[in-house]
Amino acid sequence: MSSIGSALIRSLVSGYASLKQYDSYTPDRGEKLANTLAASFIAPDISTAHTAEEFTIDAGSSQERLLKYRSDMRIALSGIVDIEAEPEFTLFARFIQTEDPQWLDKLSQAAQNYRVAETQMLQVNVPVGAVDIHLRVVNATATFAQTLERLVRFANDSLATMALLRTYNESEREFLLAFDALAKFYVQNVGEN
Repeated sequence: MSSIGSALIRSLVSGYASLKQYDSYTPDRGEKLANTLAASFIAPDISTAHTAEEFTIDAGSSQERLLKYRSDMRIALSGIVDIEAEPEFTLFARFIQTEDPQWLDKLSQAAQNYRVAETQMLQVNVPVGAVDIHLRVVNATATFAQTLERLVRFANDSLATMALLRTYNESEREFLLAFDALAKFYVQNVGEN
């Protein structure tokens, strides 16, 4: 992760040197350079995406089969469905506020719950019509888990944290969109039973 910080610093120094070289540096231009770099500062995705070849795909598409799939997914995802749990972002914010490692422990447990859900979803028999959505959900869950793990690992590195918080926003958004697509699949194919 330190390579991210190094890359940002190199870009900042290079931009500053360029402004100075052409005698065009002003505090405003320096601030604009910093803001431009910060806006694009995200942690790279280092995960390997799952593929549909990892699934057991079922050619069945009956109502009964789709209801079984929905039931299996509820079981696979049960560890991450807790309406009482604090959002992961809040856990990290509490760590930043207090510097108490218990919050990182809780965030680490949340990441582990997402990893368990990822593993369990890979074991679900997937109806052929749900393969693309299932793949999106599995990969979104894996990426979100990875982001949480990296937030814990690099919690004391301010540059890495800055990049990871931007990454967090993107991975959480994809996670929510993937599950929204799954919910729409259920409504279209199973109904609201």
